[in-house]
Amino acid sequence: MEIKLNNGILYATLELTYNGKSKILDDIIIDTVAAHSISDLKNLKIYPYE
Repeated sequence: MEIKLNNGILYATLELTYNGKSKILDDIIIDTVAAHSISDLKNLKIYPYE
């Protein structure tokens, strides 16, 4: 799973595998109801930003 912060919204890319077949789901929104506190991760340099 890959997580990105874009404009204060968390997005995930998820790879699911079942019976040897895989499917990638892009741009899944993660609703934390706390986007204002998560946006502080950039300032803390916890997550790599582009």
